[in-house]
Amino acid sequence: MSNIKKMWEVLNSFRAHWTLDKLRSMSLAQYIGIKDKSTLAYWLEFGEGNAIGSIKGGSAYKFGIYERGGPVKEGKDFIKHGPRYSWNKAFGQTEEEAFAQIRDRLVRVAELAQTGELEAIESVEFANSIKWKIAFLYQNLEHPTVLPVFSLERLRLLHEPKDNSASQSKIYKSLMTQRGKRDLFEYGSELWTRADKLYQELQAEKQANKTKVPNSSESLQMPPQPLNQIFYGPPGTGKTYHTVEAAVRAINPQATFESRQEWKEQYDGFVRAGHIRFVTFHQSFGYEEFVEGLRAKTDEEGQISYEVEAGIFKQICNDAKRVSSTSASSLEQAIEQLKEQLVDGEQVELSTKRGNRFGLEYHGNRTFRVFPEQTGNEELTRGYPVSIDSIRKLYMGTKYTEVYNGSYARSILAHIQETYGVSELKEHEESNDTNYAEQNYVLIIDEINRGNISKIFGELITLIEPSKRAGQPEALTVKLPYSQEPFSVPGNLHIIGTMNTADRSLALMDTALRRRFDFTEMMPDYDCLKGINVNGIDLTEMLRLLNQRIEYLYDREHVLGHAFFIPVVEAKEQERITVLAEVMQKKVLPLLEEYFFEDWEKIRLVLGDASKEDVTLQFIEAVSVNLEQLFGGAMEDLSQTQVRYQINRSAFEKPRAYPGFRATKTSPEAKHQEPPEASA
Repeated sequence: MSNIKKMWEVLNSFRAHWTLDKLRSMSLAQYIGIKDKSTLAYWLEFGEGNAIGSIKGGSAYKFGIYERGGPVKEGKDFIKHGPRYSWNKAFGQTEEEAFAQIRDRLVRVAELAQTGELEAIESVEFANSIKWKIAFLYQNLEHPTVLPVFSLERLRLLHEPKDNSASQSKIYKSLMTQRGKRDLFEYGSELWTRADKLYQELQAEKQANKTKVPNSSESLQMPPQPLNQIFYGPPGTGKTYHTVEAAVRAINPQATFESRQEWKEQYDGFVRAGHIRFVTFHQSFGYEEFVEGLRAKTDEEGQISYEVEAGIFKQICNDAKRVSSTSASSLEQAIEQLKEQLVDGEQVELSTKRGNRFGLEYHGNRTFRVFPEQTGNEELTRGYPVSIDSIRKLYMGTKYTEVYNGSYARSILAHIQETYGVSELKEHEESNDTNYAEQNYVLIIDEINRGNISKIFGELITLIEPSKRAGQPEALTVKLPYSQEPFSVPGNLHIIGTMNTADRSLALMDTALRRRFDFTEMMPDYDCLKGINVNGIDLTEMLRLLNQRIEYLYDREHVLGHAFFIPVVEAKEQERITVLAEVMQKKVLPLLEEYFFEDWEKIRLVLGDASKEDVTLQFIEAVSVNLEQLFGGAMEDLSQTQVRYQINRSAFEKPRAYPGFRATKTSPEAKHQEPPEASA
C-alpha cells in the first residue's frame, strides 16, 4: 500500500470515528490519559495520526491539560494541579473548568476550519501544533485550506519572500495557490521534504559557524548571542521576562518554542541540571559571596578553622570547565535516539544493580517512566517518573542518592552509554578545547546595577571579556587570593544581567562593566496591550499618554512598563476595570510617589487630574485647608489657605477618570455621560 493511500485511510478513519459531534461531547478521559492509546491526544501525537503530519516532541503542556503519573512538579506558576491532572491555569481554576475551555477551543478551531476561516483560527489561543492539526483534520476536504505540515518554523522556510514573522494562515494560503491539481498528501509530503532539507542545511550552517575555531588568518568567531549582555530599562518592561528566552538560547541556539510555557519549561530543566543559575546583586553583596571567601567552621572539640568556600561565580565557572563537549553532545544525541525508539514502540527492559527489573517508556514530556515488574503499590503500576535532567546530572557526576529515583536513572544512563557508545565524561584541557558546542552555562545577575561592581568582581572583571576567556588567543589567568588557585573564565559561560534604569541611570554605571557588556534597551511594548478596551478605556493610549507626561516631567528612564498592565489583559472582560483599578492603586501610584518624591501636583499632572472639572473623577484630590480655622488662631501667620492632597479611591473604578477613555457602545457610561478629552 502506498504511503499516500495509507494517509487517506487514516484520515477517513479518524473523521468517521471522531465526528464533530463527538468532539463537542468529548470527556476529559477521552481527550488525554497516561498510557491510554484510545485518547485523542495519543492519536494526534503518537498513534496513527502521526502518519499524517508529525507533532511529536515538546511537552504534554501543549495539550493544555495532562494526567500526571508522578508527584507534582512545583515551581511552575502557570500550572495548577489537581489530585490527578495538571493544567495551564489560563484555562481555568479547576480541571473541569479548564477542560471545558480546552474542548470549546478545539471545537471552535474545527468549526472555523470547515469554513476556511484561517485568520480566525490564528486568533484562537492554543498550542500551534495541536490547533493546526485539528484544523487540518476537520477542514472541508473538497476545498482544503490547511496542509499536513504543522511546524511554523519549517513552513517559514518555504515562504517566499522570506519572512520570519509570516503567520501560519498566510503561509498556508500562499502555498495552496501553488498546489495545482496535486493530491493534498502528495503535495504536503513534497513540502515537508523540501522544508526539512532546508531546515537541516540551516542547522548545519549554524553549527559550522558556531564551532569554527579561529586561526591567525581569520577573524575571531563569536557566538551569535553575546557572552555578556544586560537588559536595561524602566520597571515593568519585561527585562527579567526576556532573560528566560535569552538564557535558553545561550545554551541551545536552535531553540524555538511556540508558547511562553514551553520556554519556561526548557529554562526550568536547565536550572535543575545546573546549567542556569541566578543571583541578585545588592549593596552588601561582595567578592566573598560571588567568587570565594573564608568560612569559619567549628569541629566536634569546639576548635575553629577557616576553609575557602567557592561563591556562585567560581562554582559555575568550574562546572562549565568540566564539560567535555564531545561526550556531552553524544549523550544528548543518544537520549534523543532512545526517545524516538520508545515512541516507535520498541520494548526496552532494564534492571537496577539490585536486580529489580523494569520496563521503560516515554510519553512525550521530559520524563521517562519506569514500570517495575513487582510492586505492591498500586500507584506505582502507573510508573515511576525519571526525569531526563536527573540522567544528565548523573552523567555530570552527581551521586545517584541525591537524584530522585536515582537507581533507575543510573540504570537508564548505563543502558544509554552501552547501547549508543557514549563515553565517560572527561575533563578537558582549557587551553586546547575551544569547541564547547551546546554545553553552555548561564549566570543571570538580576539588579546588576545595585551592586558595587569593583567590590564584587575584583580582579576578575577583565577575565569576562570574550577575548580574555579560556581557550582564546588573548586568554588570561589570575591567582585567586584565598585559595591561591589559578583561575580563568571559560568560553562557554554566558552572563546575562538585568538593570532597572529607575534605580540607577545607565550613565552612572561602572565604566569597566559598560565596556564589557552588550546592552539591550527594554522599553514599553505597547503592542502587548493593543486592542484591549476596558469599558471604553484604550489601554494602549492610556499608557502612552501617561508615559509622555512622565517623560516630559522627569525623563524616559522612569516611564511605566507594559508588564504592570498584563494582569488587566489576562483578566476576564467583566473584571478588567477592577483589576485596572487595583494595578493603578497598588503599582502605578506608589511608583509615581517615589519618582516625584510625593510632589502631588506633578503626580496630578501625570494622571490628568488637573484638567478634570468633575472632582469625583480626580484620582488625587486637592483639598483647601484654612489654617486659621484649623488651629483656632492660636498661632501667628495662619491666615493663608494651604492645600492638602488625598487619594480618591472611588475614582479608580470609574472608566471616565482614565486617560485614553472614549465613550463606546460597549462602555457602560457611554449612554449617560459625555466623555472628557482623552488627554484629561
